Amino acid sequence: MITRSYSYDVGIIGAGIAGLAFAWAALRRGLRVVVLERDDRSDGASVRNFGMIWPMGQPPGPGLKTALRSQELWLELAEASGLWLKQCGSLHLAHRDDEWAVLQEFSTTAADDGYQVQLLTPEEVLTNAPATNPQELRGGLWSRMEMGVNPRTALAKFANWLAEQPGCTICFGQSVIKAETGRITTAHGDVIDADRIIICSGSDTRTLFPEVFNRSELRLCKLQMLRTPPQPDGW
Repeated sequence: MITRSYSYDVGIIGAGIAGLAFAWAALRRGLRVVVLERDDRSDGASVRNFGMIWPMGQPPGPGLKTALRSQELWLELAEASGLWLKQCGSLHLAHRDDEWAVLQEFSTTAADDGYQVQLLTPEEVLTNAPATNPQELRGGLWSRMEMGVNPRTALAKFANWLAEQPGCTICFGQSVIKAETGRITTAHGDVIDADRIIICSGSDTRTLFPEVFNRSELRLCKLQMLRTPPQPDGW
């Protein structure tokens, strides 16, 4: 077998959202990056989730600050790569008095904590979300911060755009069989030296680090997603 050797500043194993995000961050710092992905496209959990960019789901403080920075980066990425992104916001509903009380209490300090929200009357909720069950509806909390992407197409656009950037190499269909400090070895026999190696192999931990997987008590699980036809009235 003829061994080919390459050298980069950063070597990343896995082209899911984590691997691609690390690659982008490294490029922004002027580093030379290689991303190795065993499948022929970005796959795994990264393309099987909801596609929600949801700052409202984070507590005030560092979590929310990070989420808002992520929001900025998604907007920048969408403009640069052409991936589909919808600034849709989010709506939390209250059908009980205690739920409505919680939304009201949250709204009193939301602005100071960094959230962009407003309370809606039942009529305003139904205008904005016609699919809402109107029975005993107390109101809703509208947030303008949330966005949605299509995970499968977003990852493809992200990877294609990164591959076009100077200093970035993305290799699909390249299985890594060994990762150690400063060096990656592929199933094809290629050796890649890198100052920093980042493991983003998703659910497949046991291939490279079986002893770590065995000690971790982690177990694989599945997330079931249901896709429906487009619904009426934009809901």
